Order: sequence, then C-alpha cells, then structure tokens
Amino acid sequence: MDRWGDYPTWLAAVGTIGAVFAAVIIAGRDARDRRREREQQQADQVTAWLDQVGGPTTAGLRMPVVAIVNGSQQLAYRVIASLVPVRGAIRQDFRPVVGAGPWEFRAFKGELPPGRTNLEIEYPGGGMHIRFAIELAFRDAAGRSWVRSAEGKLRRIRVEPAEHYGLHEPINW
Repeated sequence: MDRWGDYPTWLAAVGTIGAVFAAVIIAGRDARDRRREREQQQADQVTAWLDQVGGPTTAGLRMPVVAIVNGSQQLAYRVIASLVPVRGAIRQDFRPVVGAGPWEFRAFKGELPPGRTNLEIEYPGGGMHIRFAIELAFRDAAGRSWVRSAEGKLRRIRVEPAEHYGLHEPINW
C-alpha cells in the first residue's frame, strides 16, 4: 500500500499550485500596469512643439514660439522647454559648443494651466541642415517629474526638472 497517494493525484496537485502561482504573477503584473497608467495619465496629456509663429524682436526677426498643450484638467509645474537638435551636424549637448549657458535656448513656465500656452524661445539658427525640436520637462500635479523627448517619448525622472538639466535657482519661472 502506497501511503503517499498515486501519481495522478500528485500531478494534479502540482498543476494546481502552478496555476495559482501563474495567476498571482499575472494579477500582480496587471496591477502594476494599471498603477503605471494612472500615474502617467496627466503626463500623457502634456506635449510641446516648436511653432514658427511669434512676435517681432528688437532686431526685426521673429522669435520662435514653443506651443505647449496641457490636455489635462490640472496644472503642470516647473515646466522647462528645451531646444534639442534632432538632425544635422550638431550634438545633443550643443550649448557649450556654441558658447551658450545652460539657461539659453530654453523657456520656463512655473505653472502650466490646462489648454495651449505659447512661450518665446531663443533660436540658434538652422545652418548645416540642423533641425531643432522641443524636449519638455515638467512636474505633474501629483509631484512626479517627467521628460517628453523631442520624438515624443515620455519617461519618468526621479529629480526635479531643473535638477535634471543641472540648473539652479533663481530661475525665471
């Protein structure tokens, strides 16, 4: 007499334990995905682009405008719009190369209300087939910081937007 049971019973028990373990893993992954979606909900609705419409400057030139849209119903905070090269003969960290400080070719907004906001931004020119786009760093209403790349990809950062770029107060928000 076998006091441990038969093999089919053991196989059924192992299969049941495996199914429960798999269900727990899947439920945990789904819960993480839902939490990530909730956390990212406002950030997904904040975007920016470089718009060539702007008012004349003192030199008679037109300043480019950064169009920022906050499609959520909450404020976004400490918004930094930065020109970044996306094509041409220039590097991502072009500011030191052209003799510019870390504050140049950036626009700042302390509180970004829902809707569209236009900010003027310095523009270094577009020679050598250089094309610029906007990278946007901001803090959402829950205090999480984000960067939307010039290609539109959103990623969470663990530091304040100004710290992300190595900027220090005072900043003209």
